[in-house]
Parts: sequence; C-alpha cells; structure tokens
Amino acid sequence: FGPAEVKDAKRKKAPEHHQFLRDEQVYNTAIKVQIELSVDPTKLRAACGLKAPSKPITSDKLEKILGISETVSTTNMHLFDASITMRRFATPEAMLECFFRYRLQAYHRRKAHQVAEMVEKVKELSNKARYCTMVHDGDLSVVKKTVALRIADLQAADFDRIQPKSTRDPTTQPGQEQRDEDREEGAEASGG
Repeated sequence: FGPAEVKDAKRKKAPEHHQFLRDEQVYNTAIKVQIELSVDPTKLRAACGLKAPSKPITSDKLEKILGISETVSTTNMHLFDASITMRRFATPEAMLECFFRYRLQAYHRRKAHQVAEMVEKVKELSNKARYCTMVHDGDLSVVKKTVALRIADLQAADFDRIQPKSTRDPTTQPGQEQRDEDREEGAEASGG
C-alpha cells in the first residue's frame, strides 16, 4: 500500500458525515505545520448542518466536524504531587500552584548551582590573568623549576588553589559538600 491507497482506505472507513474530504496535502516543516484539505462544499455544508447557501460556516462547526478540538474534564484530576504521592486537585489553578511552588524551589537550587559555577570560573580566569601578567612582568619565574617549586611560588603569591576539571564532581550541588561531611560525621558518631 502506498500513501494514496492508505488515504482511500481511511476515507472509505470514515463515517458518512466525514465524506466531504476529497484530498489532503501535508506541507510540514521543522517549525511550521501546514495541512491543506480539499473538500466538497455541498457535502461540507450538509455535514455542518447548513442548508442555506447564504449562511457562512463558522470555525466552531468546522472544528467540531474535523475533530481538531477537544475539551478535557477538570473535575476529577488525580495527579502526583512534589512528594510523589497521588493527590486530587479540585481546580487547574490548585494544580498549577502546587507545581509552581515546587518548580520555584528547583529554580532557586539551579540558580545557586549556576552562580557557584560562575564564581569558580571567575576565580580561575582571574588567576590565569594574574599568572600571565606576573610571568610577563618578571615577578614570577617559571624557567628551569620543578613542579613543586612552581606550586610553592604560586602559593607564596596567594593564588587560589583550583582543582583540575577532571577531578571535579559535576553532580555535586553547591553546599552539598557540607551536607555530605555532616552525614559522615553523624555516621561516625553513631558507630557506623
């Protein structure tokens, strides 16, 4: 079966009031949806329940006939809340309020994490700029020195110690190191 045969088979199975469709062409792109329908005007008017040719076809009737709009009942909404428990929401507004309260907390955590990352990046870049300036001005010598001597010179010049990116834990949230240390101390105190 090719596309034409599939369309014909669908059209034959369609109910009588959908027999007004002649053809459909789909011209969708990645960012735009465009569907062109060819219809039989007399059958379309009959499907909309309009007998007089002077009456226009309203968009509401057209949406109903094509089945492109649908109402959703909001009287019985049972959804999972932020604590992953099933909860009944009386109104859509109550559901959104619960959702937004949780999302706001998540946005604050993400912002704190991004700010901590940016502070680390600024510290690293300022150290690099200061290092280049000191080497260029002759305040810091790196020629014919071992790594240990270079590290000692950097510490003497009050450079910040920055971990290499390969040893940083990307999953660690800001402030999580302190919480982890507190958990370890609690485990040791309890005999674990």
